[in-house]
This record gives sequence, structure tokens and C-alpha cells, in this order.
Amino acid sequence: MSPPDAMSGRPADHPSGPGPDPSPKQEPQGFNRVTLMLAGLVFLVGLIPLVAALVLFQLHSDAEMEKAEITAHRMATLLMRSFEQAVEPIDALLQNFASNYDHSAAPYQIYEQLKDFSVPPLGGAARRHRQKRRDGGEQPRAPGAGEGGSL
Repeated sequence: MSPPDAMSGRPADHPSGPGPDPSPKQEPQGFNRVTLMLAGLVFLVGLIPLVAALVLFQLHSDAEMEKAEITAHRMATLLMRSFEQAVEPIDALLQNFASNYDHSAAPYQIYEQLKDFSVPPLGGAARRHRQKRRDGGEQPRAPGAGEGGSL
């Protein structure tokens, strides 16, 4: 017979062989299955809201950029219309001056002619206003006349 095994106390040539005692189950090395599942759950609980927040942030940013582009386009259109309305009366004034320009006039006479010109009011409403005055529909008023009430 062979000497007894130090761990099990059985002889080394025993049919069960040397090895640990099959008594109570020992904890395996590392993490067990429940711990890994809990860690995975905690990871998912943190990851899912983060991904959702990133997706929502990207969608919000895209929507804001689209709104900004639409607003910028509208603003540019309004500015161009305003510019056209501001330039229109000045252009009409210069066209009128060019049609009546006297090439033989002295510089001071040209200066006096330009000084006598006045820029008409701006925009389409001013044009309608001038047309009404020409047709006799409305008489020019003194500034502040016809305004009701007092301060």
C-alpha cells in the first residue's frame, strides 16, 4: 500500500484517486454568474439612457439647425425687399435728374439742381400716397394734423 495522500488522507492508489475531498462545495475563483448578471444589468441601466440622450440631442441639434436656416433665409428675403424699397425712390430721382441733365450747365448750377431735389418717401405705400395726392383724393396735411387725442 502506498503512503496516504496529504490532502485527502487516502492512499494515492485509492480508486477515487488523489484530490480534494468531495465535502462541501468550494467557491470558484473569480465572479459567479449572479454577480456578472448584476454587473451587466447595471451597465445596461447606465448605457441605455446615455444612448437615448445622445440620439435625442442629435435630433434636437438637427431641428435647431433647420429652423435657423429657414429663419436666416426669411431674414435675407426681408432685408433684400427692404433694400429694394429703399433704393427705388433714389433710383427714380437719379433717373429723373439724368433725363433733365444739362451738359452745358456750370458745376454750381448742377449743385443747385441736386440741392433742390428731395428723395420721395420709401416703399409701395408712399407710391400709393403720391398717386392719391395727384388724383386729388387726399390733400397734404401739416405734420401732426388730423391726429386725434392728446398726450
